[in-house]
Amino acid sequence: MSLWNKVTAELVDIIEFADPSRDTLVHRFERYGNEIKYGAQLVVREGQQAVFVNEGKLAEVFGPGAYTLETKNLPILSTLKGWKHGFESPFKAEVYFVGTRQYLDQKWGTQNPLVLDDEHFGLVQLRAFGNCSYSIVDAAAFLREVVGTSGSVDTGVVQGQLRSLIVTRFSDALASMKIGVAGLVGQQGEMAKAIEPQINADLAPLGIRLGQFTIENISLPDALREEIFEYSRLNRVDIAGLTRLKAAHAVENISQHEGGNASLGGDLAVGLAMASNLGNVLDGVNQGTPAAAGYFVALDGQQQGPYTVAELGALVQQRRLLADTLVWRSGMKDWVRGADEPAVAGLLAQLPPPLPAG
Repeated sequence: MSLWNKVTAELVDIIEFADPSRDTLVHRFERYGNEIKYGAQLVVREGQQAVFVNEGKLAEVFGPGAYTLETKNLPILSTLKGWKHGFESPFKAEVYFVGTRQYLDQKWGTQNPLVLDDEHFGLVQLRAFGNCSYSIVDAAAFLREVVGTSGSVDTGVVQGQLRSLIVTRFSDALASMKIGVAGLVGQQGEMAKAIEPQINADLAPLGIRLGQFTIENISLPDALREEIFEYSRLNRVDIAGLTRLKAAHAVENISQHEGGNASLGGDLAVGLAMASNLGNVLDGVNQGTPAAAGYFVALDGQQQGPYTVAELGALVQQRRLLADTLVWRSGMKDWVRGADEPAVAGLLAQLPPPLPAG
């Protein structure tokens, strides 16, 4: 430092710091040789603490207010320096201003996608984003664990460590809560509540505490998101009712067809019968008979299959699957007659009865 700086430092008797950036966590007050005049004025603003350090040891901590630096309000520093009868000459000490206010709008997010093993969709990649705020609640711990010998520390220093902790705890929560990807959106608040105490436990040794923590968005690949939406809609659809509605619209269109004739009327009757029987089959599906179940059929003395219900319909039309033909699917104890299985019986009902003798 130049001679002029040394002289002006001797004249300065106010120790204070006003943060122009609002991002400074710690600022060391610079004085020539770290010399502070006896009787100097210390000004600590709201949202700050001033920490005096003597030869690497934390001494005094001052909260918001204005202080005249004398022996009576520097008892620990007096002890460290061995002042038995007070002092009147400049003394050496480092002064750190530590921001204790809430540091808001701290963004966090996953730099790389996390992998979740979902029981329905398999391995899924997802990303998460959110916001948080924090404050320094233990200035001494923060100086020891984070600041060290740095003269200035801003929010960027904490941001990386904070993001890493949040992502780690978020990943742990996904595994422990066992939430499928389809339910993640509705569980964001619950997940945030579960994660916040764990993050605070990790931050406590650093003297930091979260003020708020939110999970704003959980992002899935576009194709998977569309598949989940379709899956959700299908779970809420009354398949049988939807089929009957479509059949009714088809019947209406046929009835309005220009140039209708007897053949058209016959087609209309067949269409009505098929729609009714198909509805009965789907009613059985909604009551517990799986439409896509694998059915095994005893044909020509041999077990054949598995067949879907649609494929069974083809066998019925070919008259290979009859009322007495034995069928079986997963979940059934024994083989049963086709006429005794609801899904098959609905298909058999579509066949016309035998022609009368004569």
